[in-house]
Amino acid sequence: HHSASNPKSISSNYIRSLALDSQNRLWIGTFNDLNIYHEGNDSFVSYSSSPVESGSLSQRSVRSIFMDSQGGMWLGTYFGGLNYYHPIRNRFKNIQRIPYKNSLSDNVVSCITEDKNKNLWIGTNDGGLNLYNPKTQQFTHYILQEDEREIGIGSNNIKAVYVDEQKSLVYIGTHAGGLTVLHRNSGKMESFNQLNSQLVNENVYAILPDKEGSILLGTLSALVSFNPEKRSFTTIDKEKDGTPFTSQRITILFRDSHKRLWVGGEEGISVFQQEGIEIEKAPILPESSVTKMFTNCIYEAANGIIWVGTREGFYCFNEKEKKIKRYTTANGLPNNVVYGILE
Repeated sequence: HHSASNPKSISSNYIRSLALDSQNRLWIGTFNDLNIYHEGNDSFVSYSSSPVESGSLSQRSVRSIFMDSQGGMWLGTYFGGLNYYHPIRNRFKNIQRIPYKNSLSDNVVSCITEDKNKNLWIGTNDGGLNLYNPKTQQFTHYILQEDEREIGIGSNNIKAVYVDEQKSLVYIGTHAGGLTVLHRNSGKMESFNQLNSQLVNENVYAILPDKEGSILLGTLSALVSFNPEKRSFTTIDKEKDGTPFTSQRITILFRDSHKRLWVGGEEGISVFQQEGIEIEKAPILPESSVTKMFTNCIYEAANGIIWVGTREGFYCFNEKEKKIKRYTTANGLPNNVVYGILE
């Protein structure tokens, strides 16, 4: 919780992203600065951007955080491009768009993931999807050209990316362009939207595979299941017992170590047991404000603790003890809006 008088406090309650690093420290991307939380001494270290300091963050608003297979930390920013954190040097390397050169296509980075060849897939706000090879430092761009919506990527505003290694497919969720599936072997792209499929909403903000081989999609009006074999979409609008499920504006889908499905977004958070297109409420969250908060990110630590980042700080849920603890700028967070968490 942000406190102006406490230098060890978190910089903002607007949490955009969360991740845990290889040293088990919690990385918290907020609207203002990156914060690293040390559970041992219950304090935050804040990293900001400085025009005079080389090796500082390129931009204060950290939208996405991703730890690669080597333990390297990648941060996507709002108009500051991509930052790579060197743990030994304790500084950031910045990768930005350079016009007319082989570079990042856009400086607003919304999502980052990695494939088995250690390449990064980087979704941007207005530059489509980037495939980045950190070894050669080369970029491949997947960008929507005019009149290519049926054969190219659905939109240049990318919200989610999931790499299916077994089938060599990349699922791309877009804003206002539906779902695009990239067939890596052939390079062919398939775009699904409201005109050519039963997809009920073209704003696909979250993508999560399930054990049946289907792909769950979080959209801005419904939870949807995509069957890749049949290329069909099913809207999941009720629970197993018939209770209507009207989760509007889903921005995050997460599966915990107990295989439960967490659905989060503008209207808070729900937890379900899921079998195919059947969902059933899992009443594990004690009544708390977190269930109603605008949720940006969810992360599970190795010890089973679940961290939830919201626009009003972040929450730590300990299921064993049935406890939820909230961190805001009042108890150390420099800004209450958390966009991403990593451990």
